[in-house]
Amino acid sequence: MRFKSVFIWLACIIATSISAQTYDFKNYTVTDGLIQSTVNDIKQDKSGYLWIATDGGLSRFDGVNFKNYSSQNGLPETVVNAICLDSDGDIWIGGATGNIYLFSHEKFQQFKIKEDTLCKRIQHLFIDSRNNLWASTEGLGDIKIKINKKNKLNSEYTTYHDEQVMGDAVH
Repeated sequence: MRFKSVFIWLACIIATSISAQTYDFKNYTVTDGLIQSTVNDIKQDKSGYLWIATDGGLSRFDGVNFKNYSSQNGLPETVVNAICLDSDGDIWIGGATGNIYLFSHEKFQQFKIKEDTLCKRIQHLFIDSRNNLWASTEGLGDIKIKINKKNKLNSEYTTYHDEQVMGDAVH
Protein backbone atom coordinates (compact mmCIF):
# COMPACT_ATOMS: atom_id res chain seq x y z
CA MET A 1 0.00 0.00 0.00
CA ARG A 2 2.82 2.35 0.91
CA PHE A 3 4.50 1.60 -2.46
CA LYS A 4 1.29 2.60 -4.30
CA SER A 5 1.09 5.87 -2.36
CA VAL A 6 4.71 6.75 -3.12
CA PHE A 7 4.26 5.79 -6.78
CA ILE A 8 1.12 7.92 -7.16
CA TRP A 9 2.75 10.84 -5.34
CA LEU A 10 5.89 10.56 -7.54
CA ALA A 11 3.77 10.32 -10.70
CA CYS A 12 1.89 13.49 -9.72
CA ILE A 13 5.13 15.40 -9.15
CA ILE A 14 6.58 14.28 -12.47
CA ALA A 15 3.34 15.03 -14.32
CA THR A 16 3.14 18.56 -12.94
CA SER A 17 6.80 19.27 -13.70
CA ILE A 18 6.51 18.17 -17.33
CA SER A 19 5.23 21.08 -19.33
CA ALA A 20 3.19 20.63 -22.45
CA GLN A 21 4.58 21.79 -25.75
CA THR A 22 3.59 25.37 -26.42
CA TYR A 23 3.02 27.07 -29.75
CA ASP A 24 3.30 30.72 -30.54
CA PHE A 25 0.52 32.06 -32.73
CA LYS A 26 0.68 35.31 -34.63
CA ASN A 27 -2.44 36.81 -36.12
CA TYR A 28 -1.64 38.59 -39.40
CA THR A 29 -3.91 41.36 -40.58
CA VAL A 30 -4.14 43.97 -43.30
CA THR A 31 -1.87 46.13 -41.14
CA ASP A 32 0.86 43.47 -41.52
CA GLY A 33 0.40 43.40 -45.31
CA LEU A 34 -2.27 40.76 -45.90
CA ILE A 35 -4.37 41.92 -48.86
CA GLN A 36 -7.71 41.45 -47.07
CA SER A 37 -8.80 39.96 -43.74
CA THR A 38 -11.36 37.36 -44.91
CA VAL A 39 -9.30 34.23 -45.64
CA ASN A 40 -10.97 31.54 -47.79
CA ASP A 41 -8.12 29.08 -48.40
CA ILE A 42 -4.42 28.58 -47.58
CA LYS A 43 -1.84 26.36 -49.30
CA GLN A 44 1.94 26.00 -48.94
CA ASP A 45 4.15 25.54 -52.01
CA LYS A 46 7.39 23.56 -52.38
CA SER A 47 9.46 26.67 -51.60
CA GLY A 48 7.68 27.18 -48.28
CA TYR A 49 5.59 30.18 -49.33
CA LEU A 50 2.05 30.36 -47.97
CA TRP A 51 -0.56 31.28 -50.59
CA ILE A 52 -3.63 32.88 -49.05
CA ALA A 53 -6.93 33.25 -50.91
CA THR A 54 -9.01 36.16 -49.64
CA ASP A 55 -12.04 38.25 -50.54
CA GLY A 56 -9.62 40.93 -51.75
CA GLY A 57 -7.26 38.84 -53.87
CA LEU A 58 -4.30 36.52 -53.38
CA SER A 59 -1.41 36.96 -50.94
CA ARG A 60 1.93 35.16 -50.88
CA PHE A 61 3.64 35.09 -47.48
CA ASP A 62 7.33 34.24 -47.01
CA GLY A 63 7.21 34.22 -43.21
CA VAL A 64 8.06 37.91 -42.96
CA ASN A 65 6.52 39.82 -45.88
CA PHE A 66 3.40 39.60 -48.00
CA LYS A 67 3.30 39.95 -51.78
CA ASN A 68 -0.23 40.73 -52.91
CA TYR A 69 -2.01 40.06 -56.17
CA SER A 70 -5.18 41.91 -57.12
CA SER A 71 -6.87 43.37 -60.16
CA GLN A 72 -4.20 46.09 -60.05
CA ASN A 73 -1.52 43.59 -61.06
CA GLY A 74 -3.41 41.14 -63.25
CA LEU A 75 -5.67 39.03 -61.04
CA PRO A 76 -8.87 38.83 -63.14
CA GLU A 77 -11.28 38.97 -60.20
CA THR A 78 -11.19 40.22 -56.66
CA VAL A 79 -12.63 37.35 -54.59
CA VAL A 80 -10.50 34.20 -54.54
CA ASN A 81 -12.37 31.28 -52.97
CA ALA A 82 -9.99 28.38 -53.56
CA ILE A 83 -6.41 27.67 -54.55
CA CYS A 84 -4.56 24.50 -55.47
CA LEU A 85 -0.94 23.86 -56.42
CA ASP A 86 -0.08 21.37 -59.14
CA SER A 87 3.06 19.22 -59.41
CA ASP A 88 4.83 21.94 -61.45
CA GLY A 89 4.26 24.53 -58.73
CA ASP A 90 1.66 26.41 -60.75
CA ILE A 91 -1.35 27.71 -58.86
CA TRP A 92 -4.94 27.08 -59.88
CA ILE A 93 -7.39 29.67 -58.60
CA GLY A 94 -11.15 29.37 -58.15
CA GLY A 95 -13.07 32.60 -58.15
CA ALA A 96 -16.38 33.84 -56.84
CA THR A 97 -17.70 34.33 -60.37
CA GLY A 98 -17.28 30.65 -61.27
CA ASN A 99 -14.08 31.05 -63.25
CA ILE A 100 -10.86 29.07 -62.90
CA TYR A 101 -7.48 30.71 -63.47
CA LEU A 102 -3.92 29.45 -63.79
CA PHE A 103 -1.14 31.49 -62.17
CA SER A 104 2.19 30.57 -63.72
CA HIS A 105 5.40 32.60 -64.11
CA GLU A 106 3.79 35.65 -62.47
CA LYS A 107 0.96 35.66 -65.06
CA PHE A 108 -2.76 34.98 -64.62
CA GLN A 109 -4.62 33.16 -67.41
CA GLN A 110 -8.25 32.05 -67.51
CA PHE A 111 -9.15 28.41 -68.05
CA LYS A 112 -12.00 28.51 -70.57
CA ILE A 113 -15.23 26.76 -69.63
CA LYS A 114 -18.12 26.77 -72.10
CA GLU A 115 -20.81 29.30 -71.32
CA ASP A 116 -23.50 26.61 -70.97
CA THR A 117 -21.56 25.06 -68.10
CA LEU A 118 -20.79 28.21 -66.16
CA CYS A 119 -21.41 28.06 -62.45
CA LYS A 120 -21.97 30.67 -59.78
CA ARG A 121 -18.69 30.16 -57.93
CA ILE A 122 -15.82 27.77 -57.37
CA GLN A 123 -15.90 26.50 -53.81
CA HIS A 124 -12.95 24.07 -53.58
CA LEU A 125 -10.06 22.85 -55.73
CA PHE A 126 -8.20 19.55 -55.40
CA ILE A 127 -5.66 17.63 -57.52
CA ASP A 128 -5.94 13.85 -57.37
CA SER A 129 -3.20 11.22 -57.80
CA ARG A 130 -3.85 11.10 -61.58
CA ASN A 131 -3.14 14.82 -61.96
CA ASN A 132 -6.79 15.72 -62.47
CA LEU A 133 -7.94 19.04 -61.09
CA TRP A 134 -11.34 18.77 -59.42
CA ALA A 135 -13.42 21.86 -58.81
CA SER A 136 -16.52 21.76 -56.66
CA THR A 137 -18.92 24.47 -57.67
CA GLU A 138 -22.07 26.18 -56.59
CA GLY A 139 -24.79 25.59 -59.16
CA LEU A 140 -23.03 23.15 -61.50
CA GLY A 141 -21.75 20.24 -59.47
CA ASP A 142 -18.16 19.15 -59.92
CA ILE A 143 -15.72 19.77 -62.77
CA LYS A 144 -12.90 17.34 -63.51
CA ILE A 145 -10.05 18.86 -65.52
CA LYS A 146 -7.52 16.42 -66.97
CA ILE A 147 -4.43 18.65 -66.86
CA ASN A 148 -2.49 18.67 -70.13
CA LYS A 149 1.14 19.14 -69.04
CA LYS A 150 2.17 20.65 -72.39
CA ASN A 151 -0.62 23.21 -72.55
CA LYS A 152 -2.57 23.45 -69.30
CA LEU A 153 -5.08 25.94 -70.64
CA ASN A 154 -6.14 23.46 -73.36
CA SER A 155 -6.91 20.69 -70.89
CA GLU A 156 -10.06 18.65 -71.34
CA TYR A 157 -12.78 18.80 -68.72
CA THR A 158 -15.91 16.93 -67.73
CA THR A 159 -18.78 18.22 -65.63
CA TYR A 160 -20.64 16.13 -63.11
CA HIS A 161 -23.97 17.80 -62.45
CA ASP A 162 -25.73 17.65 -59.11
CA GLU A 163 -27.28 14.23 -59.76
CA GLN A 164 -23.83 12.85 -60.62
CA VAL A 165 -21.84 14.60 -57.90
CA MET A 166 -18.84 12.61 -56.78
CA GLY A 167 -19.72 13.07 -53.12
CA ASP A 168 -17.71 14.46 -50.25
CA ALA A 169 -14.38 13.24 -51.66
CA VAL A 170 -13.91 16.57 -53.44
CA HIS A 171 -15.49 18.82 -50.85
